[in-house]
Amino acid sequence: MPSDETYHLRDLRPNLRHREYGDVPCLDLDLLTFNEFDHGKAVGLTALVEHKHWNWNSPRNLDHPSILALKALAGGDHPPLPLVIARYHPDEWLYDVFPVNDAARQFFPRRISRISEREWCTFLHSLRGQVPPPEVLARLRGLPTWMTED
Repeated sequence: MPSDETYHLRDLRPNLRHREYGDVPCLDLDLLTFNEFDHGKAVGLTALVEHKHWNWNSPRNLDHPSILALKALAGGDHPPLPLVIARYHPDEWLYDVFPVNDAARQFFPRRISRISEREWCTFLHSLRGQVPPPEVLARLRGLPTWMTED
């Protein structure tokens, strides 16, 4: 039997917002997102992402059973997949990215990386060897001014 919801929130905003990121289709399983196809062609798994609402506490224990299951899936019979936990802020569309395995640390070397929506979209495209089209980036948010001021 599954555990009760921790925060009792089901937030569709990341799924709806993802449609703004251009041609990077993803399959979302209870906010576990993994990319598996590109223009109708199977490209294999490229990454595993666990979305978390902004009010989620940072991972104190990456040995939680759900994270261990993701780690096992990310290290199957294929090259290791980046496994990240992406905590999103739905008002600013900022992401705190927590790399969980070595493959993810190639993209996000720090324990926590705060990135803009444009950077998140660029990461998703890079998993497919693509760059996001300029018109896609133009409609997405960069870092808010309060984060870029000295």
